[in-house]
Amino acid sequence: FLYDNHFAELKDAELLNERLNMAQVAEPYIGKYFSQDYVRRKILRQTDEEIVEQDKIIKKEIEDLKSIEVDKEKVEKLDEVQGSFEKLLKKNGIKAPSDMMSELIKKSGSVILKLKYHYNRPRPFQWAKENNVELNGVDLESSQSPSFPSGHAGQAVITALVLSELYPELEEKLKDLAQEISYSRNMAKVHYPSDTKVGKEVARDMFEYLKESGELDKLFKKYGVKKNTKK
Repeated sequence: FLYDNHFAELKDAELLNERLNMAQVAEPYIGKYFSQDYVRRKILRQTDEEIVEQDKIIKKEIEDLKSIEVDKEKVEKLDEVQGSFEKLLKKNGIKAPSDMMSELIKKSGSVILKLKYHYNRPRPFQWAKENNVELNGVDLESSQSPSFPSGHAGQAVITALVLSELYPELEEKLKDLAQEISYSRNMAKVHYPSDTKVGKEVARDMFEYLKESGELDKLFKKYGVKKNTKK
């Protein structure tokens, strides 16, 4: 029974994957040769109930974003993930392992970018524009890629987790900063809450892999960084 259930889940995932790929191919032709409704019904095979349900979820997330007060200065300050963590470390008298952080952010970002272009979800401000909804956000150069999952949330969380291994005495401050960076992307209206949630989950999975595979210790050794045993 478990085998059959797992097989059915794999088949469902495979079918969804194929449909998403087809929808991505069709996207440039929406409005010219295809309508949004055609893509949803004929390519994604969404039922009337599913279309209504998904529209409700999207609108709910948009309403949640609209309720967030924008702090443009804060958003722009937290837009640079590595720089934000370096400032926190410096404030606490620690010289940041910048080269190691750069590699970590670059490699984790590469994984997340592949997911972004696989799912190809429009940004909230793009959806809002298409649906004539006023969404007061912040224009950011870092919001040019697709929306799902959030790269800033993912990179901030994995950076906080790795740095917490080195500096356990700063664990709470590091995790708070990761949360601030993640939330700032919702404040800017460049990510849905669900983008942020999944970005964090992906980061935690990547971190667990690094620890369990021994790759994290190799990373520390490569850059000559040592764990602080004080907490």
